[in-house]
Amino acid sequence: MIDTKTLISGMTPGPWRYVEPEGSWKPAVQRGAEGGFSVHGMSSEREIADAKAISMLPEIIDELDKTREALITLLRDVDWACGVGSTLPENTFAISRNAARAALAEGNGQEGVV
Repeated sequence: MIDTKTLISGMTPGPWRYVEPEGSWKPAVQRGAEGGFSVHGMSSEREIADAKAISMLPEIIDELDKTREALITLLRDVDWACGVGSTLPENTFAISRNAARAALAEGNGQEGVV
């Protein structure tokens, strides 16, 4: 699992943007006001694809964190549905709930349950 807190530790805040190659320049990633870097690879097509993917990293991490929070909320709702006033058998969601909790905990750099 990806630990997004460790991944972004010390990272230049977004937004980042892809910069088209020009002349003999390689494709680049501009990181806010802090400058950027060029991307080198085995082919110009791969360099361009890699630079575009890298430039999306801050947005991808943000979306992963939003998804994680939504899953945590969903798990709390499932816990409530399986407990308080529920007519469902107690273990209806238990396997999926526990697997999701373990994945979220691991992705958050923790062991155990969220």
